[in-house]
Amino acid sequence: MKSHFLELFLICLLIFIIFSSFAYAENTKYYPAQPVAITCPGQSPDGLMVKVVLEKENVDFFYHPFLEAENLENYPTIFISVGHSCKGVGAAGIDFESELQRSKNLIEEARAKNKFIVLTHFGGKNRREERSDKLLKIVAPYADYMIISKNSNFDNYFSEIAIKYDIPLAEADNLSQIKPIISRLFNSKSKNVEYFVNGDQGDKTIIISAGIHGNEIASQLAALRLKKAKINGGQLVIIPRANPKAITAGKRNHPDDQLLNRSFPGKIGGSIAENRAAEIFNLIEKFSPDLMLDLHESEEFNSVNKNFVGQSIIAYPDDQAIWQASQAVELINEGIDKNIEKFALITPPKTGSLAEAVGKNLNIPAFTLESCEKLELKKRIDYQIELITLLLNINGVELRWP
Repeated sequence: MKSHFLELFLICLLIFIIFSSFAYAENTKYYPAQPVAITCPGQSPDGLMVKVVLEKENVDFFYHPFLEAENLENYPTIFISVGHSCKGVGAAGIDFESELQRSKNLIEEARAKNKFIVLTHFGGKNRREERSDKLLKIVAPYADYMIISKNSNFDNYFSEIAIKYDIPLAEADNLSQIKPIISRLFNSKSKNVEYFVNGDQGDKTIIISAGIHGNEIASQLAALRLKKAKINGGQLVIIPRANPKAITAGKRNHPDDQLLNRSFPGKIGGSIAENRAAEIFNLIEKFSPDLMLDLHESEEFNSVNKNFVGQSIIAYPDDQAIWQASQAVELINEGIDKNIEKFALITPPKTGSLAEAVGKNLNIPAFTLESCEKLELKKRIDYQIELITLLLNINGVELRWP
């Protein structure tokens, strides 16, 4: 009897942990960038529903039920409305195998180019037959967000995918609830900058930016990891892919002569870099933040070569920022055994950098956090997360992990 009770207790505890972990991701609010592409693998009418909603919300979008991978270049966000319709496929004069291949090509290209993928399925149980499920198996594991009708999830397929791949899932009890779910995604402070918000608006708002240099992978992964955290005492506004053109190209800057991190606060209508800098800076300004952290990486340790800034905090030179950075450097270095990996405090940031522009124009503590690319990827991400945690704690915001 005791053994059975203990077994039942452990099963319940495991279920609670799994769904608690998933709930943290659900607490995060996502705001993808425009313009948006919509397509319909399987040729169901679901994509038309998305189209109608986006039209009413004045979202910049392109609807093409037969969208090909090579046409994704200018669309940071793609809605993939999955559902096989014999009537739709027949009317289009295409075959199912070609739709499968088109879906594979779309996902491959979207992942390679860091697109934000929204999977939708509104057709209920009737559009969960074998062919629809084959399409879902191609798309679902790679979605960044899923919007479905409750009837589509009759067998908990989408719930299981959401937990397995850590994908936010929005489920509508009926079709009338789909509109507000989609609308919330684009109730954004910026049309062109993708970001997400973790935590509730409280005492503090913290901006965290990553991906200004497209080839700095650890900073982007550290930013994306923050969507899983539990935030107490404020909200994190995270810009995980600040420079999508450079990220797509896998290069530090793209085009090569467009130096985004020397272009802040930017200028709308200026050069490519100036325009993007202004879009990012304007978004940050709208949040009236209390603290800004810009995540970066450097090729060499600062302790080895002072021309590089690996393993450093670069602080805008005001008294509060210098004090906070000094505290964080002291605390993180207490746990680092290798001298070469210890962090240094550097000031001031480069003119035109995000930290310099924010500190100067918004009069708040602003920092660039630099890990060193000579360390293994996991360690770089861990150092970034530890620095973020320390600086948040100094500002009265607690970051906890499920």
